[in-house]
Amino acid sequence: MSFCCYNSQKQLARNGVKGVIISTENVKARPETVLIDANSVYVVMTYDTIYDAVLGHTYWCHEVADAIKNQNTISNAWCKQITLKPRDENDPEYLEGVKIRADSFSY
Repeated sequence: MSFCCYNSQKQLARNGVKGVIISTENVKARPETVLIDANSVYVVMTYDTIYDAVLGHTYWCHEVADAIKNQNTISNAWCKQITLKPRDENDPEYLEGVKIRADSFSY
């Protein structure tokens, strides 16, 4: 199952941390970061620029890593609590700290 990309989307970066996928995409010229766990897809941040999205992507990778160490709970940009359920290691979408794609872009 792949969550990227529709015609109006461009994958900017995608990482996996302990069974949770962090995906940042340019959606209709409005970049956003989503977290994908075993249960759902959560939009955690929307950005004004691609530069902010790239910085935000790195931030969310660190936040997910910290959350996995501490009760699997994380807050999104709107202060909504999310309890992450990491994917099983046998899941074909499971990624552990492996960057699988980062498109080139200019500022």
